[in-house]
Amino acid sequence: MSRIQCVLRFTALFFLLFSGRVCVADVLFTHDCTSDEYFMGTQETVLAVAYTKNAMYVDQNIRYTGNWMKRFFGKVKEQRDTTHFLLDKNQIREIDWKKGSIQIYPFKKIKDSGWIKGKTQRMEGANEIIDARYKVLDPVFRIKFLPGTKKINGYECNKIEATLKLETRDIKKGAASITLIRQDLWVSYEVPGYDQFAGFMEKLAKKLGLEAARMGNLNFLLRYWHGSLDPIKDSLEKIKGYPVKNSFIVEAKYIKNIDDKNPEIIKKQIKKETITLKEVKVSDKLDVSGFMETGPFQEVIVK
Repeated sequence: MSRIQCVLRFTALFFLLFSGRVCVADVLFTHDCTSDEYFMGTQETVLAVAYTKNAMYVDQNIRYTGNWMKRFFGKVKEQRDTTHFLLDKNQIREIDWKKGSIQIYPFKKIKDSGWIKGKTQRMEGANEIIDARYKVLDPVFRIKFLPGTKKINGYECNKIEATLKLETRDIKKGAASITLIRQDLWVSYEVPGYDQFAGFMEKLAKKLGLEAARMGNLNFLLRYWHGSLDPIKDSLEKIKGYPVKNSFIVEAKYIKNIDDKNPEIIKKQIKKETITLKEVKVSDKLDVSGFMETGPFQEVIVK
């Protein structure tokens, strides 16, 4: 998965709740993120997202603190990822600080479903073999709205719990691969900055032609849902408020000899991540120079 896809999915967190609002100022949201991935180990990230009238700037400063990564690099590896969404230029700019280059994605390419599918499409012959051997079961989605509120970082929040189960059967081996995704979400109406970035997010969604329901607070979970959202649309539209805290867990389960009385089960936690809103800054004119490249950078337009 490319960084541009990850950023698109993250920024989608906010769209559903702000439809129809008007952008009147600039706003900067700063989040603390902690994650533990099966292959990459633990990570600590400071995530800053700034919104102006015609632009969104996303900056991630990542520290790979896992023991394996520290042994491999001899120290804590640090990485910076920065992406600009520019409405006036109809493009997304992805800065590679290490290489001193900038990848430019025109909006028309992001909107082009043929271009997107071409990046992930399997060969036709491989499709036939896979479809004959594997059976994909219907996904199981559950969402629960918990009663009461909890104060997080000074904001009174409502909690939503959502789970998604994906299962694929290997007909030849009599086995099953199951992916379980859980997202716990704490949302609040008290967070300042609704109006400041709402207009931008609405315009971005329209320009990119993105499905609005996928741009809600459960975007992490829904990245695993590849079919129509119609069966769960009503539940998604009930989620209101800014995400003050987001927790995600992805677990993989492989079951051998699934029809046996005591099948062998192998479990692995693939990813665990928590994103917490740390600070909000609203300004008539925000200084976004910290998101900008310095020195000569080579620009490459992605075709």
